[in-house]
Amino acid sequence: MAALRPPHLSGILVQDGYTDLYRELAYKGGVFHPNFMSILDDVYRAHGNDVGMPVLHLAKACEQHPYFDKFWELFAPDIEAITCPMYIVCSLADNGLHTPGTIRGWLAAASTIKYLELHP
Repeated sequence: MAALRPPHLSGILVQDGYTDLYRELAYKGGVFHPNFMSILDDVYRAHGNDVGMPVLHLAKACEQHPYFDKFWELFAPDIEAITCPMYIVCSLADNGLHTPGTIRGWLAAASTIKYLELHP
């Protein structure tokens, strides 16, 4: 949402983010991770969904879109458009799940005021 620059936004705090759903979660290292994507499906569906909102089945989406295409581009945030102050926190001990995307996001953001905290 920060990339849309709403006028009321004065800054963001991001913890353990990602910038590329395809490369960082679904096909990490170029290998499909069906078990992990199914777990994400279960977790997000368990939290409910607004009536009338489309529900994305991540594991099936991975099977239907095995290569990076327009579908996966829909989930890529416009990081370069973020100009508000940022405070980013990420663990170095998450086995590479959030760390690479969090650091890429911090580097790519256009904000002139940004902090990155990495912890064990």
